Amino acid sequence: MAGCAALLQLELEVRQAESKSELEFLIVNRTLSIIPAITIYLWRRFGKEAISIERISGVSDFDYNAPEVQSITQLLNTFAEDEKSEEIKQLTPDDIKRLEKSKDAKLPEIHGLWSPFPSYKNQPAAGLWLVRKEPWSAGEMAVTKRLSGTFAHASMAISYLNKSNTIFFRKGRLLRFLIGLLLNARFYSYQLNNLF
Repeated sequence: MAGCAALLQLELEVRQAESKSELEFLIVNRTLSIIPAITIYLWRRFGKEAISIERISGVSDFDYNAPEVQSITQLLNTFAEDEKSEEIKQLTPDDIKRLEKSKDAKLPEIHGLWSPFPSYKNQPAAGLWLVRKEPWSAGEMAVTKRLSGTFAHASMAISYLNKSNTIFFRKGRLLRFLIGLLLNARFYSYQLNNLF
């Protein structure tokens, strides 16, 4: 019962996040309180571009060029090309070795969990990569999939709010208001001229 309460509490906190930065922090760090993992990586892909790591649990900042980050990024890009990447999937240490392109990059013996955020296209734009030493249970995969859906909705809501607060959108609203005011003024002046 405590696990269910923690899940609902995290979903509430995620929905109340007010910025992209706050949301990303909650995604990678608070998920660890529900899903036991060594590390959680938040990844994004913009259009057809390669996947990039956006956040890593337990660290506030990281070097994109660090060997471990480069190895994980390369692994995720290879997986996204080779597999059905729109579905949650567990990767064994053997799967990970098979996907490693560089023979110099030796990732430790880990079990990975690929959990893409649901998208309206079949090409996920973001998701989680969770790693640990033990295999993932079906229950943990189901909870992770549920959280991925929650994270996707919260990300879209924050993006929409950020877009609607930009100067471009404010100028667009002002322009529509001024055009409406001008048309109303012309309409009322026409009606007043016809009365007299």
